Amino acid sequence: MRLFVGSLSFSVADQDLRKLFEPFGTIRSARVITDRDTGQSRGFGFVEFTTADAAQQALSLDGSSFEGRRLAVKEAEERRNTGGSSPSPRVPQSSSPNVIYKGRNNNGPSNSFSDRPPAKKKGGSRKGGRNRRGYDDDWS
Repeated sequence: MRLFVGSLSFSVADQDLRKLFEPFGTIRSARVITDRDTGQSRGFGFVEFTTADAAQQALSLDGSSFEGRRLAVKEAEERRNTGGSSPSPRVPQSSSPNVIYKGRNNNGPSNSFSDRPPAKKKGGSRKGGRNRRGYDDDWS
């Protein structure tokens, strides 16, 4: 049985978590979850016991104090697929290489604007004036 242990101090390591739960029974694994970029603890971890009885006894640590923090211990839930950081399934490529896209230059999918001819430029020469973003164009 696997337990979630929350509200851990950021200084707690895997060994500290193991030592805290060892009195309740044989531990299969004890792991503090860390940030993949910084390596710093995320403040929670998981402890997996070999027997469900040991895990049930360890639930008694819920609300107890450890290294100045009040622990939250509960049975771990199965991970839900939230669509976050897991890679999306690959979409198979079209088997026909002779696909022609509508639009300018046939180099991409069409959208509502690519079927239209290019817009005419308004106004005269921009030489010496301001461009569309409001910056001077005197470098010509």
